[in-house]
Amino acid sequence: MYNALASSPLSVDKVTETATTVRVDLKGGFVLGGACDNPRAEAQILKTIEYYMPGKTVVVTVDGEPLADALSLK
Repeated sequence: MYNALASSPLSVDKVTETATTVRVDLKGGFVLGGACDNPRAEAQILKTIEYYMPGKTVVVTVDGEPLADALSLK
């Protein structure tokens, strides 16, 4: 199995859960192998959270930026 995030220095800063939403604030950055890793990294993060929090809307930030924005910078 390929892990697009293996070299990325990310850590969980805070998790906030409501009845319908889970918000995960990450800190750190991405070290990815190229543009093709961006959607892989996003999917790995989101699917991992969705696995443990099924049925919830997932919101992820990285250093205060939405996940998609943080990945588009790479």
